[in-house]
Formats: sequence, C-alpha cells, structure tokens
Amino acid sequence: MSDSPTGSHFETGSLTLRAPQQSEFIGSSSGVHFIKLVRAVCADASVASHSTPSKSDDIRTEDVLGGNDDESDTTDRYSSLPSQTAQPVRVTASLSHDFRDIPDMNSQLPSQLEAQNMAIQYFESWHPLLPFLYGPIFMQDLNDLYRGTSREHRPAQVPSRKVCDAFLLRCLFATVNPDQSSISPSDTLAVVGQLASQNDLLTIQAVLMAQLRCVSAMALRAASSHSGLLSRLLLHAGLHRCPFRYEQLDSGLKDLRKRIFWSAYILDRYLSQALGLPPTIADSDIDVCAPGCPELHSSALPVTPSGTTEVPRSGCSSDSPCLDKQEFLLAHLVTHAQLVSRVLEVFHKSIHVRTVETDKVLSIRADANKWFNSLPHWPPRPGRPVLDHLDREVKREQTKFIPFLHVLYQQLLIAIHRPYLSLPRTSAEYGNSIQLVIRAARQTILLLSEVAELFWPGYLASAWMSGLVLIYACQTQAYGLDQGIR
Repeated sequence: MSDSPTGSHFETGSLTLRAPQQSEFIGSSSGVHFIKLVRAVCADASVASHSTPSKSDDIRTEDVLGGNDDESDTTDRYSSLPSQTAQPVRVTASLSHDFRDIPDMNSQLPSQLEAQNMAIQYFESWHPLLPFLYGPIFMQDLNDLYRGTSREHRPAQVPSRKVCDAFLLRCLFATVNPDQSSISPSDTLAVVGQLASQNDLLTIQAVLMAQLRCVSAMALRAASSHSGLLSRLLLHAGLHRCPFRYEQLDSGLKDLRKRIFWSAYILDRYLSQALGLPPTIADSDIDVCAPGCPELHSSALPVTPSGTTEVPRSGCSSDSPCLDKQEFLLAHLVTHAQLVSRVLEVFHKSIHVRTVETDKVLSIRADANKWFNSLPHWPPRPGRPVLDHLDREVKREQTKFIPFLHVLYQQLLIAIHRPYLSLPRTSAEYGNSIQLVIRAARQTILLLSEVAELFWPGYLASAWMSGLVLIYACQTQAYGLDQGIR
C-alpha cells in the first residue's frame, strides 16, 4: 500500500541542458524538487505583497546544487605553494603506461616538516571519520618519499608506486589546506584514470584520497566521477566481500580492507544523496560485516548452509561490547550511510517503479530513531562524561565529533519526511511531516552554532536546507514568522 499518490506528488529530479550536447542531471534526493516548492511559495508571497522580485530569481535552481565544479571560478585557489616554503621532490615513472600526461608529480611539495604537520592535522580531523589509511605505514611512506627511497616490498622497478604515493600526498595536503593546493579536482580526474590499472590497496587509497579532496572542495560531480572508477576497483579487488571469508589474508590486512571499503561506502552514499544519483554498489551485493557488529564470517563461527549472508545493519550502540574503541565513529557513520541508502531506495527510485510503502517507511523511521538513541547525549549532561566506555585518549579524539553525528541525524529526518511536503497541505501526512522537519531544521541550526570546527563540507548544505525548511514553513503559515526570524 502506498502512502503517497502517484505522479506530480512525488519528488522528481531535473535535467539541465548546458549546451546542445551537454546536459546535467540532478536527482530528487538532492532537494531540487523541494527548492522549487520554496521558490514557488516565495514568488506567490512576492506577488501578493507587490514587492520587487529579487535578482536571485534569475538563478536556476540546478545551479545552486551539486557543489562547485566550475574550475573557472576557482583557478586562484589551486595556485602553487610559495617557493620559499617548498622543496622539490623528484618522482619518476617509466612504466609501459604513459605517465607523461599526468599533472607533474615532480612539482613542488611543501617542506618535510610542513608535510608532517599537515599529515598530523589530517589524522586528527579526517581519519577518525574515514580511516582508509594505516597511520604508521603512511608516515613511513611520507618520510621515504622525501628521502627518495621506497620500502623493500615496493621494488624500485615499479615506479608507479612512487607516483601513487606522491599523488596521494598531494591530495591529502589539498584536503587539509585547499587554499594552497597545487592539484585541482579536475587534475585528480586526469591522474586516477591512468593509475587505475592496478587493483592494489595503494591505488584504491589514492583514488579515495582524490575523491575526498574533491568532496572537501565541494566539487561533488568530480567526486562522484571518482565513485564510478572506485566501485570497479573495489569489486575487482574483492573488497565488497568480507575479508574474514578468506584465510589467505592476514588479520591486519583484513581490518584495513574493511576500513577502506566502508570509507568508500560512506562517501558514495553521501554523494548519491547530494546529487540524487543511484549508489555505485548496491547493498544487496555487499557482505562485508559492518563495524560494531559481530563478525559473521570468522572461521570460529558456523557457516550457514547457503554460505551467504545479508548485509548486516550495524545497529551499533555507544556501549556495545563488540564495538572497538577505534571503530566508534566509523560504526556510526556506516549506520547512517545504510539508512541513507534505504531512504534513496524508498523515496527516490524512478517514479515508474517507486512505491512508498508504509511498513518500509516506518522501518526506516524506527531504525533512524534507534540509531539516534544509541548516540552519546549532546550537549553533555552536567557531571556525566560523554563517552564513559572509552579510554581518556579516545574520548578527547572522538568527543568533538558527537555534534557532527547529531547533525547527520537531524538531516536524515529531513530526508525522510521532506518528500511528504509535496503532498496536498490538507493531508495529515503533510501536517505531521512539516512539523517534524521544522524541529529537525531548528536542531540543525542550533547544533551548527555550537560546532567549533566546521570541517565537513556537508555542513553548508545542512545549514542551507534547514534554512529553506524554515522559510517554507513561515511562508505557508506552518511556523510563526517571529520564531523563524529568531
């Protein structure tokens, strides 16, 4: 049974023709349909009050979504680092692949001390969320690159490894300090296509870092293009299958493969929702056990007769005994990404096959609330530590990300209930949903006002969508104007 009528009451995407042979699509999960609703009610209010239309009325809705991939507006951002703070690092490549078209990997990198400081900054701000690197090996590679040496198990006759190392480093530096970057999002696309002939973990890590560099610059279409290539690399390397199924992998490698896969999964679901595009790897093709869940494929556990398992829903809890302290944030982000994937499946499939079934929606709402109830309380209650079950060092590292998780939950509520705002305003589902998204928008803005470091690019979209919700609610008399202004 369907909650929503068919046809125009579904959220739909939009296709823009930039040139006779150049088009851009942005799907409904991006919020493009809702933004048009907001503009319509604002235009009606403007006509009713006889006010002069704003110049912003000439801006197409599609132009304010999908991030900033226009290099013409951001050329100055990607200028080279000042020569007085840099030293040359020579990297050569002479494989059967022609690397001459790759943006010069021999270009200046920051001094070794500055590079080490930026690496530390990356591991403090980004690595807890997306732990697809292994810190000790990475720092060794960093030092080896500046010394012009390579590890024993990366022979000198394979110079593409040096290219990967240098490319990964440049993308990492650009992620930490985008205003002084010498590699643009379009440059990353030019490089990864020529490096991706290998299925090894270093190449996958380099492509993931390039994608993160694009996300950090809000170049979401470029980042999404990386997702297409990355999904093939993950599949070819078998990272979509739980590594504990394969005895030939050592325990450390199993853990790293899982972290790489789930980091890619988180970014893919974020980009899929932001751009309104289908995920690159379907949940039904994944059997990697989610962080915070019991390992279902360990040799110590019985194997089901079929030999296959369903994708585990992480259902992680802050005090879960199976949750490793280093996996705390990753487990919660995977849970959120899986919920986003289910929202996309229910509300944003093609309108020809889309059915918004009551049971499925209630299941998503229940699991979203279950996840929220497992999060540490924020703001902290007086006299009670935020994370009792984690040691002191991990507390300092993880606590600063708690508001981020709460923002993700509030935006998830908006994503679940926003499609119902396309229903007639007289319907009960509309009335319930508009009040729920108002509360979520208010909580988002309140949380963002308390965040010390707005590092996540999605914060901007969260604040913007929350503002649009309140504008829409005020214009439709669902929320008091005086409250909205405050």
